[in-house]
Amino acid sequence: MPRFRLIAHMRAVQLLLAGGADPSIRDGDGALPRDLAAGRGFTEIVAAIDAA
Repeated sequence: MPRFRLIAHMRAVQLLLAGGADPSIRDGDGALPRDLAAGRGFTEIVAAIDAA
């Protein structure tokens, strides 16, 4: 993924978490946001979710 897209995704995650999004809510397949990010190698997003 191009770096600018990762930055945009990271900013979106930061805004969602700052707005009170609950990272413990699973998607329709039962996956957590953290697990999805980790599976795609988005370590910065995983760290942001862990810090929330």
